Amino acid sequence: MDGNYPDGINGGEDCFNPPAEIIEDPELDEVTQFIVAQALYKAIAEKVKTGKKGNMRGRIDAHFAELWEKTRAMGAPAKSFDLEVNGTKVGTYSITAAAAEPEHDENRIVTTDEEALLRWCMERGFIQVDRAKVENWINDTGELPDGIGTERVHVEAKPARISRTTVRIPKPFEALYALGEGHLEQSVLELMEGGE
Repeated sequence: MDGNYPDGINGGEDCFNPPAEIIEDPELDEVTQFIVAQALYKAIAEKVKTGKKGNMRGRIDAHFAELWEKTRAMGAPAKSFDLEVNGTKVGTYSITAAAAEPEHDENRIVTTDEEALLRWCMERGFIQVDRAKVENWINDTGELPDGIGTERVHVEAKPARISRTTVRIPKPFEALYALGEGHLEQSVLELMEGGE
């Protein structure tokens, strides 16, 4: 059978079929590390974002708000809760509460004439109405600028409430290792696939 090999060579010789070279997995380069980190961040960010009632953070906030209400009803509202993984403390969940406010009336600053206020601001070097500077002027001098007035407003009572929550996990890897072997990979895969 004619072939492209020289006489006496059939292509089965070792020089044509060297043994497979075993290549060790190299460490991830910086670009690959970034891609993985960005993918994890994107998969996780929406789940832990504050202010969303239906995500993981929202459900955890609701859980601790319920505990806070129960402890408040007993007269000693808890301000901090330990966060544990498999019995190991890995962080804290802290609550900052706003005190109850009684029903009251107060004076509020209102704009009565936009044009007069703009003219007053421009005379003082403001290009536009800068509400913060106007309020600072009133606080510093006690004088109301042109175009500003006050109105009496009734404010309903407000109960004590949670104003802010903070999650602190100072050593993230301790929390991950506390999951135990095999659980971390499974948890990450579930998060990447949209689970919680």
